[in-house]
Amino acid sequence: MPVPAQPKDGNELREILVEYFTFYNHQRPHQQLDGLTPAHLHFGLPDTRQRGIKPTLQHQRSALTSA
Repeated sequence: MPVPAQPKDGNELREILVEYFTFYNHQRPHQQLDGLTPAHLHFGLPDTRQRGIKPTLQHQRSALTSA
């Protein structure tokens, strides 16, 4: 994914960032997530939610405040 050295304007920067974050969250496997993408975990594919991936600190805080 080639990236220009300096985006022409804010719109071009936004396009670059959207493309990168889409790649990062939907295509790139993450070692910490056992080779899954964040999107797999977030959207809750049934087989991925049951893998026992440790919750993040934010998830732990949410669980404490909702209890």
